Amino acid sequence: MKLKRIHLRNFRCFDELVVDFGPQLTVIIAENGAGKTAILDAIAIGFGRYLTKLPGVTGRTVKDTDLRVAEGERRTPYMMLAWEAESIDGLPIVWASGRKRDSAVTTAEIKKLLSNEQAALMGRGLRELNDFTLGLVQKDSFQQAYFLPVIAYYGTNRAIREEVQGHRGSRKNPSRFDALANSLDPDSRFQAAFEWFSAMEDVERRERGTRRDFDYRHPDLDVVRGAIVRMLPPGFSNPRTEVRPLRFVIDRIMPDGVTRTLRVNELSDGYRVVLGLAMDLARRMAQANSRAANGGMQIVNPLDLPAIALIDEVDLHLHPSWQQKVLDDLMRTFRNTQFIVTTHSPQVISTVKREDIRVVGPDGAGRIIAAPPIAMTYGEPSGDVLQSVMMVDPQPPVTEKADLQRLTEWVDQGRYQSSEATDLMQSLTAALGEQHPQLQRLRRSIHRQESLKR
Repeated sequence: MKLKRIHLRNFRCFDELVVDFGPQLTVIIAENGAGKTAILDAIAIGFGRYLTKLPGVTGRTVKDTDLRVAEGERRTPYMMLAWEAESIDGLPIVWASGRKRDSAVTTAEIKKLLSNEQAALMGRGLRELNDFTLGLVQKDSFQQAYFLPVIAYYGTNRAIREEVQGHRGSRKNPSRFDALANSLDPDSRFQAAFEWFSAMEDVERRERGTRRDFDYRHPDLDVVRGAIVRMLPPGFSNPRTEVRPLRFVIDRIMPDGVTRTLRVNELSDGYRVVLGLAMDLARRMAQANSRAANGGMQIVNPLDLPAIALIDEVDLHLHPSWQQKVLDDLMRTFRNTQFIVTTHSPQVISTVKREDIRVVGPDGAGRIIAAPPIAMTYGEPSGDVLQSVMMVDPQPPVTEKADLQRLTEWVDQGRYQSSEATDLMQSLTAALGEQHPQLQRLRRSIHRQESLKR
């Protein structure tokens, strides 16, 4: 399944908003408080309707607090959300949901406030999504082959907070739907992923004994191992659980060439976040559409099947050099997953084509829209992206900024020999250093002007 569009009316900070999504990647950028996370939450609420129809799985629903607060700090009388998606077979699935502030607001009154398109979407309700989900449940109950769509949400609180605590006993009747348990909880701690990994290692060890093949590797577990290694920088290998003491470890070739075995809590936050996300998403995809699903070995790698991943602040805890690679790593590892992410990082934005970016902000008429930026982004220097797309001056507002601008004006006007200019140059050099790029540019300009006088 792929998400194509969402419609929001009176949701959180949005009066009205329509967002279109690319088939593989959409990067949402906006100022703080402008609604980036609200858009991800709206998507999660929509697919929460899908999850709640699956046996043993809970999703998300709208709350009173999701109603937009209008002027006078009173919540708006109604809220409307609609989602347009496409199944793996290319069939459109459209569904909508709403919420009234209180019983004093009638459905007839709400319909008068909706546009014709919004009213038509509301009229479709949840029928198409319910029919789609019921079809999956029926195929599962009759043990027929089917593809189970995976959607997962990773918020800014995602982290591995503790050592692995082992795994719960294996369920007597495990279900493919277990892959979606808590998948829309943005505050994931990845504990379920580690429990699954440890349990599958037990299965793998038993299979080795049964098969008398000590090189046997469980196909689903191997898929997850590969995802972890591909998402981490070169030098990491062999993620595994050690039994005594019980802990998750991974090998790393250190700068001195020695291979060390590292525990999870010995890794930095950036490594832990990427490891946890890669393991969790790969585990869900392998569990939902196992190579051993439907009674026979599935040829297709589960990571090559469609999925949807929502990631808030995809650059979280990452060094700028890693920020420039993280989206490519994700799309290379999960080749048919639709990534919908937010970021504040110009390093991330500079790796994305402008048609895959949505800038959330006011248009010329003051209406909030989500549209591609006017400026180019892909392959552009981060400083240029910062200025042309994010509308931020690359030069920080340090106290010397005004003096630099004044000195630049004097040099451009040929007044660099004045006592004010020479004193200011000395003062700025003492504060910023001889190698400051702007001071070096000014010195080159002075040198050129002097050369032309000769």
